[in-house]
Amino acid sequence: MTNNNEKYIDKIKKLLALAKSTNPHEAAIAMQRALKLMKEHDINASDVELFSINESMAKRTPTDAEKQPSYVGILANVICSAFGVKGYFCYNNETNHMTVKFYGMRERPQLAAYAFDVLVRLIIKARKEFLNGQNKRIKKSTKMARADQFCIGWINGIYNVLSKFVIPDDENKILNKYEQEKLDLSEATLRNTKNCNGADDAKYKGYLAGKNIKLNHGLSGSGNSPSLIGVK
Repeated sequence: MTNNNEKYIDKIKKLLALAKSTNPHEAAIAMQRALKLMKEHDINASDVELFSINESMAKRTPTDAEKQPSYVGILANVICSAFGVKGYFCYNNETNHMTVKFYGMRERPQLAAYAFDVLVRLIIKARKEFLNGQNKRIKKSTKMARADQFCIGWINGIYNVLSKFVIPDDENKILNKYEQEKLDLSEATLRNTKNCNGADDAKYKGYLAGKNIKLNHGLSGSGNSPSLIGVK
């Protein structure tokens, strides 16, 4: 798509927004102008829909490892589920960290990225506190495995705190088309969480810690429009 087309699509989007006006005369004029622009520049409804998708990048993941641990993928999926977006791993050149970029409709990707950043800070802190509480005589590999299990439990606890957002079928089709036409994605390879002595206990402690995090999900109205998220 050319830059000129993108400029016209932006105008069309604004006109289509005006076409929802409660003033019938104003709405009719806006719709006529939008259809005229679409015809003049060979722009179809599908082009406009794809251009309405936004992307927003989180600052970083909880770890700098090249192969991200499985709990990071679980955390990203929880955020996608809560905010009705999709996401993929990428590199943030500004922070020099691996991160997740979220994409979806309206303000939801920005909110998802913000929520991810909040939870990354919290899970880094929780993991560190868990490791500090481990017996110093335990092997490092066992400590790390337990910490990963703790993080999975922590995220499961968070999952029960956040409300879920079901992406409508029409939006899901647009997102899938956007993924196919605009993004060149490959399946992420994550590091599996190792089983270890004390894994169940670590996971349960993580669950209790995550479950007690008080998040203000900020769902407005019917619960289909996330507006903000913060930590109480």
